[in-house]
Amino acid sequence: MKRISVWLIFLAAAFLTMSEPVSASDNLAKNPSFEQVSGGIPSDWQMNAYVKGAEATAFGIESADSHSGANCAVITNSLANDSRYVQTIPVKENTNYKITCWIKTDNVGLDNKGANISIIGNTVSSVDFKGTDNSWKNAVLYVAAGKGVSSMEMSLGLGGYSSMNTGKAYFDDVLVEETAGMPEGAHTIRLSGAENNQKTEIKTNNTNNGNTKSNSYLLLIFIVVAITLIALVIPKDKKRGIKTGDSSGDGIIGGNCGRNEAAADVINSDDSEYIDDEDLI
Repeated sequence: MKRISVWLIFLAAAFLTMSEPVSASDNLAKNPSFEQVSGGIPSDWQMNAYVKGAEATAFGIESADSHSGANCAVITNSLANDSRYVQTIPVKENTNYKITCWIKTDNVGLDNKGANISIIGNTVSSVDFKGTDNSWKNAVLYVAAGKGVSSMEMSLGLGGYSSMNTGKAYFDDVLVEETAGMPEGAHTIRLSGAENNQKTEIKTNNTNNGNTKSNSYLLLIFIVVAITLIALVIPKDKKRGIKTGDSSGDGIIGGNCGRNEAAADVINSDDSEYIDDEDLI
């Protein structure tokens, strides 16, 4: 029994390790924490705004309260605008991606689109943050790159199409990574290169991450391996309570199993151990 417990603990630890997010080395975004700056502008990022001019929108870098590292990117819309940082991300066709970014807001209007993650050419976005909130919030957007898709234009923006807004938004620690599947209820965009446009889909407004299909597969593997180990160990334990030997002695199970007397003398094992299915979960 102790051996089974040790194996179950080991497998559980391995499962938790495998289900953790990928490391930063797998991040497809360049300069994701805005640490590289040139002329007050973050390297590897482009800046776009529907209403042009410094009187409408200001882009910049701040260091006072970043989520991590020294810097975070900032958009300030003095006039209602749809403004954004944009970066082109190379992708593989028929592959799913998860984009996350830490966001906080200052006096962002409540009636229109707030600070969000999106893909250029789409009206769907991650959850958007509005009002004033000095705590960093994590936004998540999933993208399914279909056949013929080789890149996507990732956007960190304030406002949206036909939903321009004012206020100030902070962005930090962008992560773009491949993922095995799409959680139920996630904000999801589907890109199709075959039709030379980008189809969008959003399932619900639920922003819970949920478990990905990959985690479900890992859990299934964990359960199968655990049951296999138990099936191998328990039969050995059962044999400890059964005596073997000559069929002529009383209380001994031998080759003459057809005799009623021998069948009545089978010794029940008290030290056999059983594990219910509930113990495996």
